[in-house]
Amino acid sequence: MDFSKPPVLITWNDITSCDAAWMSLEEAMEYKPSPIQTLGWIIEDNEDYIVVIGSVSTEEEDRVCGSVCAIPQAVVVSVELLDDRNVC
Repeated sequence: MDFSKPPVLITWNDITSCDAAWMSLEEAMEYKPSPIQTLGWIIEDNEDYIVVIGSVSTEEEDRVCGSVCAIPQAVVVSVELLDDRNVC
C-alpha cells in the first residue's frame, strides 16, 4: 500500500434514525439522510464500496490501521483528493 499518496475527503449520506419515544408523522416526514465527511486513505475502491482508513502506523514490517470505514458506493456524493492547497 502506497501511503505517500495524499488522503481524500469523502462526502456521503448516512442514515438518520430515532429510537426514542413515539413521534408524529409530520415529525417523521422531516427526517432526511445526514451528510457525512470522512477523511483518510482509500485502501479499497470497487463498484460496491470504498474502504477508507483514518490512521496508519509508520512501521513498514508490521503495519496496522485504525478508523476503518466501508462506505457503500450508492451513498457516496463525492471523493476529493486532498493536497497542499486544501489541507490546513
